[in-house]
Amino acid sequence: MMRWADITEEKLREKQLITTGFGETLSWEYLCHVRNHPVNWSVPTCILYGDKDNLTSQETIHKFANDVDAELTIMQNGMLFFKMQGERKH
Repeated sequence: MMRWADITEEKLREKQLITTGFGETLSWEYLCHVRNHPVNWSVPTCILYGDKDNLTSQETIHKFANDVDAELTIMQNGMLFFKMQGERKH
């Protein structure tokens, strides 16, 4: 998203919060948090990825799938949007 908005890390660090032209707010605090708390994925996972996904590159999804030993299925000409609603019941 930083690339889409043409925002450098230096600019984000300086401003702390930047609202993009596509409606997202970029946060230096959040970026630092994510980098300092990497994902520790330990559950069996299957990923369905649309090859027209404009948020996550195929390189990124392949790396993540390999890193967590997930099964990856790529849907040709697909663009997927998932939305969670409400609280998850256990």
